[in-house]
Amino acid sequence: EWDNIYSFYDPDDCKIKICQDVTTEKREYFELAFLVALGQALLGNYAAAKKMEPVEKYQDMLGKLYRLTVRPPKER
Repeated sequence: EWDNIYSFYDPDDCKIKICQDVTTEKREYFELAFLVALGQALLGNYAAAKKMEPVEKYQDMLGKLYRLTVRPPKER
């Protein structure tokens, strides 16, 4: 379910990380992957937690909800 995440900003070393297959096999995704990670870098270390939750009705899977818990401003 996370296969479409090609990049992220790593606040531990302040670097943008891009999956190797984007730089070699999926080059058409490079610009998008870079811009997504750059956006994360500009926002800072804002996420305290990220998780996907199923959305169901009458036992039918309707989709998934991406839940993001934001850190307090002083921790970002």
